[in-house]
Amino acid sequence: LAALQITGDPDRCRQLVNHAIVELAHTPRCDGIHLHLLGRDSRYRTLGDDRLEPCDDPDSAVGFLARHLASVRDVLDGTPIAVAREGGDDTGVWEPHILIGDGALLSEAGAVDDLIDQLQTGPAATAALLAFGHDLGIAATATVALDGTLHMPELLGDTGIHAAAVTDDELDTITDLFAAAEHTIGLPAVDTDAFTVTTDRRDQLDLGVEESETSS
Repeated sequence: LAALQITGDPDRCRQLVNHAIVELAHTPRCDGIHLHLLGRDSRYRTLGDDRLEPCDDPDSAVGFLARHLASVRDVLDGTPIAVAREGGDDTGVWEPHILIGDGALLSEAGAVDDLIDQLQTGPAATAALLAFGHDLGIAATATVALDGTLHMPELLGDTGIHAAAVTDDELDTITDLFAAAEHTIGLPAVDTDAFTVTTDRRDQLDLGVEESETSS
């Protein structure tokens, strides 16, 4: 999916997005990814300064992703991206760029509707938009209920799963730990008990998701 709208309970939606940021910032299988975090403080770059790029200007963020999308499609020239990746030498072209932001901020960008249309209708490229909160009219949706059950019809049909979650306080704690480690000589082991995580979600620190006990 090149564009996805996360909707439902506001707190649960933001917690799911926080989880996605932490996972994408560190999982080895996402080497080369670039996350553009609209409306996020620059200190979150500590989580992975080679992958995370906080930004404040909706027009600039949307404009950059639109230009990247267009340039990749020009290089592809109709060739499926999987085929082009196998035969191409310019790996930088294939590094994914994902813009993550609240729909209320994204809606301030005049070109956001055109970007969404391009992402939803054109061939696959290394560009994606993840919006939460204010509905931007994106076709693909993930809905998170108050109890944490997530429904994503495009990928899961009627099956519900329990969405992983990282609260704002937990994200701040993780960020502070990484910042402290950067200034510590000898890189001592990080005390994982410092993460203020509720017991019933401690098993989600691997940043995965588990099936809900109730499925639609």
